[in-house]
Amino acid sequence: MATKNVHPGTSHKIKRIGIILNGFNNVNISALNYLVLQMNSMQHTFEYEFLPSLLDDDFINTLSSTEPIIRQQLKSRTPDFEKRYTLFIQSLISSYSLQEKPADYFIFVTTAKFADNFYTMRTGEYPF
Repeated sequence: MATKNVHPGTSHKIKRIGIILNGFNNVNISALNYLVLQMNSMQHTFEYEFLPSLLDDDFINTLSSTEPIIRQQLKSRTPDFEKRYTLFIQSLISSYSLQEKPADYFIFVTTAKFADNFYTMRTGEYPF
């Protein structure tokens, strides 16, 4: 019997990564879905999935800014956002009576720019 989220023939757990898009109003979602499907079928370490965005959230609104963002200030607000977002996803899972748990990790793909010219920010433990 196969264990859920473990690739058949291996003992490693597939790491589920939720992708939250922000600031891409004119993007071809079908093409992105196809890209993610192809990435998931070509490798078995990560399983990417698109997740909905919270519509009226201060953290996400900050990422929508056209002005440079102070990365350390945003980073300090991340744990509170993660809690809100996890509750949001859990409420969706519950409302649809799904058996699946939320993704293990979340990433934002955004058009935001950091004032210090970094292009990425991490928080928490990153086991890969």
